[in-house]
Amino acid sequence: MGYALFNDANADQSERDLGQKLLEGAGDRGDARAQTILGLLHENGTGYPPDPVEALSGYRKAAAPGYAMAESYIGTAYDSGAGVAADVQESLKWYRLAAAQGSADARVYLGSHYEDGLGVKRDRVEALRWYRLAADVGDTTADRNIGLLYEAGINGAPDYSAAMRWYHQCVDGNDINCTGDIARLFDKGLGVKQDFAQAADQGDAYAETGLGLLCLAGHGVARDYAAADQVDASAMVSIGYVYSWGWGVDEDDGEAIRWERRGADLGDRNGQLDVGLQYEAGHGVQRDMTQARFWIGKSAAQGNKQAQDRPANNP
Repeated sequence: MGYALFNDANADQSERDLGQKLLEGAGDRGDARAQTILGLLHENGTGYPPDPVEALSGYRKAAAPGYAMAESYIGTAYDSGAGVAADVQESLKWYRLAAAQGSADARVYLGSHYEDGLGVKRDRVEALRWYRLAADVGDTTADRNIGLLYEAGINGAPDYSAAMRWYHQCVDGNDINCTGDIARLFDKGLGVKQDFAQAADQGDAYAETGLGLLCLAGHGVARDYAAADQVDASAMVSIGYVYSWGWGVDEDDGEAIRWERRGADLGDRNGQLDVGLQYEAGHGVQRDMTQARFWIGKSAAQGNKQAQDRPANNP
């Protein structure tokens, strides 16, 4: 109840203050979830002055009984040096503890450490193993990372068909991040026929989205904003990513959020999450935590697992 009040975009300040006190009370009674949420609030400067040391203290309290989310956050603190001296071996220790309890985030972090050789010998096969373990529990970041590994070639030639399958799985899991990867393979004809228009005419939704991206960016087709505008809400969000990434256009956070907001207004839950994150970070818009909570909450209410898994939506 404490977090529900604190995170309710329609709550007034007195109600949010009450929610914060309820969270603090639950944390004092040893509730690991409340302690983790309080740690995140201190880390992000939401309701409290930003304080990574206090955040880490909250995570440690929650991790004492073995709360996986807190263990994973301790790992990221040691990775980044937030509130503690950076120590990659210590971060790996905490990621392994969390991963053993099923934390998808920790499994992805371990995969990335093996992929990049951070604190361990670089090993793409081991990276793939950890990403697959995360993908097994529905983590779409892992789906994308697996696709990128196959696209690059795990220990040999690239496997574009396998990469495309994983990118599709990522998008099917309602993660729009992989749409640009799919568009890139279509654009270059890697593992697929290099013909967006024909594929789109045949009803390939991925190709239709990619066609919109290419019409916007002018990759292989004349730049055509009207054609890009004809694709669905999820494609509008993808166009926002084009501006965010600077793929074929100049990077433009303001234009990125304009397109993402259009998709969000049409009900795209990924766009709603992205708009919320933009407000949270102040990218392309003035930082506004009320708007951030509102949009992330709308996304979570539509079943977006990424939004639901954010501590802001986990009372």
